[in-house]
Amino acid sequence: MDIHEYAIKRGVTQEMRDQARRATQAKVDAYDLSQARKERDLTQSEVAAKMGVSQCRVSELEAGRLATMRVDTLSRYISSLGGKLVISAEWPDKTIPLTI
Repeated sequence: MDIHEYAIKRGVTQEMRDQARRATQAKVDAYDLSQARKERDLTQSEVAAKMGVSQCRVSELEAGRLATMRVDTLSRYISSLGGKLVISAEWPDKTIPLTI
């Protein structure tokens, strides 16, 4: 039995696999952000003070809750680390960078 057959037998749908994949990627992205903060020798509390939010909010962001994070909050987080948030709209034939 291969993995595809096993998933079917267990009732795991493609939608469930896609959701798990997105959740895993969110955790990886959040980990990368927390590592960027640590590389800059900043604590969550210091970043929170720069952002004007609670340390708890920074912790949530770094725990992988990016999907529910407002764009301006994420932008302030990245700015507090000395970076800038870049967002773009993409199609197969075109990419449009969006200014925040």
